[in-house]
Amino acid sequence: MSTLTASRGTRFDLAVLAANLLCVPWIGARIGRWDAGAGALLVFAWAALSLGAFLKRVPLQARLARHGEGESTAAGAEANGTPMGYRVVAFVLLVMLWGLGVALLAAGGEALRGGSGAGGNPGALLGALAGWLPAALFTAALVAPAGGRTSPWRARPGAELAADLLLGVGAVIALAWWEAGFAPELAGIAPEIWLLRPLAVLLVTVPFAIFYLAPRLLFLA
Repeated sequence: MSTLTASRGTRFDLAVLAANLLCVPWIGARIGRWDAGAGALLVFAWAALSLGAFLKRVPLQARLARHGEGESTAAGAEANGTPMGYRVVAFVLLVMLWGLGVALLAAGGEALRGGSGAGGNPGALLGALAGWLPAALFTAALVAPAGGRTSPWRARPGAELAADLLLGVGAVIALAWWEAGFAPELAGIAPEIWLLRPLAVLLVTVPFAIFYLAPRLLFLA
């Protein structure tokens, strides 16, 4: 792993941490109003994760090719003896990301309609049809283009910077949605219901894995 790559990943970590401390409470309060603005934020998070993964593919694969790590991260894992556990974790994170894409579109559609649910929720249908897109583009980013074909504009440094920003913004909005809509419910579990405590810990940890670790996969090389 190059120093530049390590630096890029570290910057992503620090930016998400800073945003979680400074911006997430404000964004969460905005989403908590559950109006058209909240819906637009959730749909934007879906779009940011999708476009960020799309833009990340070419520079990521170019680095892997330069470092001789195989035609793709999956092939490199086979060739270099990367533990099976890593690939299993990556698969689980991508499945979770699929669920997040569906949830962002479904919830965003409901909020855009004012949360009334009257006449059905078109966002649920949209989520079912297009919620898979972030996970699909993340998977594509981990696989080298067939025949080495790439778009020259996607290889420019500015394209990867835009990808990093989009991935970070998408992750932050998703974290804000979680903290505004779900974390307070878990915090309200009565102390005497001790059997629910381990479940609450699990429910807090899993969204962290979805919202942060999945985008972070694209910064490992």
